[in-house]
Formats: sequence, structure tokens, C-alpha cells
Amino acid sequence: ADAGRTLAPWRGIADQPNLVAAIRVSLELAAITSVAVLALLVPTLVWVRLRLQRLTRTVEFLCLLPLTVPPIVLVVGLAPIYLWITYFFGDSTLNLWWAYVILALPYVARALDTGLTAIDLRTLSEAARSLGASWATVILRVVVPNIRAAMLNSVLLSVALVLGEYTFAN
Repeated sequence: ADAGRTLAPWRGIADQPNLVAAIRVSLELAAITSVAVLALLVPTLVWVRLRLQRLTRTVEFLCLLPLTVPPIVLVVGLAPIYLWITYFFGDSTLNLWWAYVILALPYVARALDTGLTAIDLRTLSEAARSLGASWATVILRVVVPNIRAAMLNSVLLSVALVLGEYTFAN
């Protein structure tokens, strides 16, 4: 068989312990970042749409702000904060999720905003609340199932960002 068309190089990945460990940490960071940014933004964007409409522009501005700041400037700005994070939480590569959440905010916020725009959020939430649902139930059992596609897009965007980001990881 042609040496260029075999799977031997791919099989050799498992023989490289440093590479396997780096891939595992990258995937863990992607998972942590995705969960954290969704846990932060889904309730926030729902609450702003339903109760605090006057803050819509402010929240959009804050979410889009990381796009205007180059990553190297963010690294320099976050360096003192990471000294404290390292002091309190230890020196682990997994602590990068804090910075990755900030970097993922613009992309995830736009994807979730598009999903929330596609549904009649006010009617759905008022119907659930009138039937006795708590706010947590409204978000978890009414809103989340209706924005699954937007949440999947958000997760894919944040995973791509984490796996492709080099400035912070370096």
C-alpha cells in the first residue's frame, strides 16, 4: 500500500503522551468554556429581553467589547488577574477557561440572541409562569428546548475558538 495513504500516522498519536495530554486539556477547556458561557448568557439574555429591555444595548456592548480589543492586549490586561486566579485556584492550564469565556462572549451572545429572536419569548414565559412554573423551570424546560439550535451553534463556536486560540494558551 502507498505509505502516504495509510492510517499509521494517526495511530502513532496514541504513542505520544504529551500530545495526548495536550489534546485532552484542550477538549476539557472547550467543554468547560462552553458550559460556562451558556450558563452565564442564557439566563442573562432571557432576563434582559423580558424584564430589563432598557439594558439591551448595554449588554450587547459588553458582549461585543472583546472583539474590539486585540487578544495580545487582553493577555497583558488579564495577566495581573491571573496572578490572583493562580494564587486561589492553583497553576493549571484549565484556568484558561476564564479568559476563553471572555473571548467567546461576542460569538455566543450573537448566536443566542438570534435564537431568542426566533421564538415568542414573552408569550412562552408568561404562559409557563401563569401555570405556576418558577423562573428556573421557564428557562430550563421552556426556553432551552426552543433555542437548542442556537445553543448548539454557540457551543460549536466556543469549541472552535478554544481549539484555535493560541495567544492565550501560549
